[in-house]
Amino acid sequence: MIELMPKSSVYIYPKDLKVVNKKASGCAKARYLLSAFYTNEELVQAGNVTGANMKKGLNKQVIQAVIGNLFISVIDFYSLWEFNRQSI
Repeated sequence: MIELMPKSSVYIYPKDLKVVNKKASGCAKARYLLSAFYTNEELVQAGNVTGANMKKGLNKQVIQAVIGNLFISVIDFYSLWEFNRQSI
């Protein structure tokens, strides 16, 4: 297993990370990552990320690692886009 984000203590199987990196949108990546850590039933019972309305919520450490991974993906995409734009 590998750490999803450095120093997050949130680990994921390499095969799952490869699948995540092939997803086209940030939303699809987030959905896949959440499904790697939670079952559909757990996600429904959690209600939302914060656990509002007397719901349990999701583990903040996992959510922060997922968001961090998505943020890094956006930065990588933007950097690649800038590089390609400047080389034209």
